[in-house]
This record gives sequence, structure tokens and C-alpha cells, in this order.
Amino acid sequence: MADAGFFVNAELSLQFFDATSLLQSLAQRALQGAEEFTVRPALPLYLPGEPVELQVQWHPAVQPKTPVSLKINSFPEAQPSNRATATAAPNQPVVLPAPDGKGLYIIEAQLLEGDQVRAIYHSAFWIRDESSLRSGPRLGLNPDYFELDGRPLAVVGTTYMSSEVQPLFRASQRVRMEQRPGADSRCRTEHDPHRLVERLGQILR
Repeated sequence: MADAGFFVNAELSLQFFDATSLLQSLAQRALQGAEEFTVRPALPLYLPGEPVELQVQWHPAVQPKTPVSLKINSFPEAQPSNRATATAAPNQPVVLPAPDGKGLYIIEAQLLEGDQVRAIYHSAFWIRDESSLRSGPRLGLNPDYFELDGRPLAVVGTTYMSSEVQPLFRASQRVRMEQRPGADSRCRTEHDPHRLVERLGQILR
């Protein structure tokens, strides 16, 4: 039987080891094994009046004996007390009614085992706000560089791209496969900044 345990990145006081109920709950959680639980919006940005689709993923190492359900709260970032609540079954898409307001909305999802909270996941989405879009700096383009408020903007650094945003990225670039005799196939990507700015404009409109 494989060992199970937790790594805790914290300085634990001596009083921690006297908290018998906490230690028991941590040991019980470790016995459940690794677990993946996510609740994410299908899109990062929604139009006013548009329902919000959430994609739910739950992969436990050990199936619980008690029935499991989801409780999902969504609320405007500036009004955490103004909450809308929905319930659902795990691993099923969830569609929330269109929010009344605009701006950033927070998602707080709880995975419930009976009436006990087994896991919590936080995410967020935007409801398009035309006034906010026009209040920030203006992104433009010259023949050589992106521009921010008319000044050259160097795009540098390391990028990370998860699978759900790759199709959007591919829509703003040309990918060409080259097959050479005696060599492996290779993919050459040619970035077209004009098309990228055009695509960004389509998203923001």
C-alpha cells in the first residue's frame, strides 16, 4: 500500500500538533489521494445579457461513499454580498443566468460531500463594459511594433498557453507545415501583428 501525505509550506507552531481534530481531518484528506477539481468559464468575456457557461472537471483518486454535489456562487468583484447561487452535479456543464451588471465577476465553487465542503475553486469572468474599455490605454500598431498610447511597446517575456486558448491564438497567426525529404516534419509559425490587432479588435467590440 502506497504512503499518502501532505507537504505544508508553513511554519507550524507547537500548538498545531495539539489540534487533534485538525490533524485527524488532514490525515483523512491525505487518504483520499490526489484530486483535480476546477470550475472555469467557457469564455473569459461575455456580452451583457449573455448566459455564462461553466466547465466543471472533477477527477478523484477514490470515489466518495457519500453523494457529491456542487454549490456555485457568483458575484461582482465590488459587491461580494450580492451573490447568485446555483447547484449542480459534478462533471456536468453549468449555465448561469446572465448577470445584471458589468465588469469582473468572481466564481466561488464548492464541491460538497454530503453537507461537508470537500474542495473549493475560484475563477472569474468579465461582462463587457464599453466605458471601461475606452477608459484605458489605446493599443495600436505601426509597421514594426505594437504601440500603447502612441509609444512603441516591446512584447517580451515568457508565455504560457493552456489548451483552451490555443484555438484563439492560432486564429491570429499563420502556421505552415514543411515536409523535407529525409527530415522530420516541422511547424513554422509566422506572426502577423496586423491580423493580431484586428482579431483583438473583434474580441473587444
